[in-house]
Amino acid sequence: MVQFWNTSSDPIPTGSTGGADRFADHTAGINTVATHYYGTTDPSSGASWGADELGTVWYDSNNALGAGGDDLGLVMKRWEITAGGPTYGWRTVTARVYVPLEPNVNVLTLTDESTAGFVDLDLTSDTSAKAVAVMLMVEVEDSGTIAAGVYAELRKNGTTTDDQERRIHPQVTDIPNAVMMLVECDSAQVIEYAINASAATTFDLRIDVLGYFERI
Repeated sequence: MVQFWNTSSDPIPTGSTGGADRFADHTAGINTVATHYYGTTDPSSGASWGADELGTVWYDSNNALGAGGDDLGLVMKRWEITAGGPTYGWRTVTARVYVPLEPNVNVLTLTDESTAGFVDLDLTSDTSAKAVAVMLMVEVEDSGTIAAGVYAELRKNGTTTDDQERRIHPQVTDIPNAVMMLVECDSAQVIEYAINASAATTFDLRIDVLGYFERI
């Protein structure tokens, strides 16, 4: 649907607009509103948008599936008052849906592991092309000395900031400890895991995918 309403190339009709043109403009406007300005072009660009357009929705299709970008699907944007207003602009409205996996999927089982740096874990076959995060059940066990420096950690692939990592610590020697954990994945549905063990060949790690969040 080509957008023909309140844009730089197709302004709102005025009092001097002829009857036939006005009817055509209003028909195009109804079609535009019905599709929420679906398209790759910012409808406010070059037009005089302000308070009268508050609440207008634009389905930005630049990253729609098969159209390049991050390929996660279109983005819904709403015309709102921006911080420090009264100025106006687009606010991205992030929509997510949770997809549970029945049954849950075991994606990693390691036993008697020693300390290891971050390793990629590919979840392509367990999620979807639009997945942005996974809900995991992570279980750890260590037969050595339990201490603050003994843990497994998970993170989005490529993350290097410590505060973006999720950690799980064994609580009692030789007894498993399990937690649910939400971890973001990159556009290739890859996360990373690492192990900090108390001694060589003592650490067990199991990861199961319970479900995933995808952008809609």
